[in-house]
Amino acid sequence: MLVKNVFTKSGELKSIFRMRADYTKTNQSRDCALVLKQQRQAILAWRDRRIKDKAMLSLDGSYGGLNGYSPLFLAKSGKRWVTLSFNVNYISFIKYTPIKCFDINIVYRLKKHIKHH
Repeated sequence: MLVKNVFTKSGELKSIFRMRADYTKTNQSRDCALVLKQQRQAILAWRDRRIKDKAMLSLDGSYGGLNGYSPLFLAKSGKRWVTLSFNVNYISFIKYTPIKCFDINIVYRLKKHIKHH
């Protein structure tokens, strides 16, 4: 999922975004709501963390300061932020496990990660 999928070019966090078909159990794209306060706070905190660490920023300040074509979620390798690489098992897990859009577990893990770094 890319930054531009959840942030508008003007930098606002979308309340509805389109989940790609290859991320869903049924292999069909769907609209997902991003309306819970905790979800929105976690995504905005993640954006702020990336900006603070200068992780894949936009050149013109669009998409909330992040590069719209960069992955929304990154991993830290040493002092560098890198794109996540998924192995086949993880992709199978995502593809064949029912996933709620921005499941509370993702929000929890995201909050936990931000607090520890």
